[in-house]
Amino acid sequence: MCTSEREGDKDLVRACRSVKARERVTARARECVKEKETKKRTAIKGKRKKERENEARIHVATHCSALQHTAAHYNTLQHTATHCNTLQHTATHCNTLQHTAAHCNTLQHTTTHCSTLQHTATHCNTLQHTATHCNTLQHTATHCNTKMHAHTHTPERTRERKREKKRKKEKENEQVGEGVDEWVPRPRSEFVG
Repeated sequence: MCTSEREGDKDLVRACRSVKARERVTARARECVKEKETKKRTAIKGKRKKERENEARIHVATHCSALQHTAAHYNTLQHTATHCNTLQHTATHCNTLQHTAAHCNTLQHTTTHCSTLQHTATHCNTLQHTATHCNTLQHTATHCNTKMHAHTHTPERTRERKREKKRKKEKENEQVGEGVDEWVPRPRSEFVG
């Protein structure tokens, strides 16, 4: 409060009141300015909050898009892994078939070789049988020759041959002695035996 108000000086009182009024107006103006500043700050805060919310939405949308992209990439990778497993299985199956084919070729070669050996064995058996038969015939021929030789060279046969030779000479001499002009046919019995 003004000191002049107590003393009763009206002019001063008025002046004092007007100062107070001015102070009130100034205070009110300051309050208005503060309110405006507060509102402005609040508006700025609200704007910043909205911007942050928008940024958060954009961040969430970006994050969601990234997650969606990651999920799509994961699905692609999963599909690729499945395809890779299928190819690996096919490759394993192919290797098995290749091994089986190689084994089959080996067996075919072995079968051909076995058939050749079997044919050779059959041929060998035939030759062996022929050789055995030949040996038997050779043995028989040797045995026969031995018997014939033994039969030819027995003392009785030797005497018989000597007698035959003697008879032939005698007949030849008879034919020579009878003459050349006369030819006498010999009986057939002389030629046989």
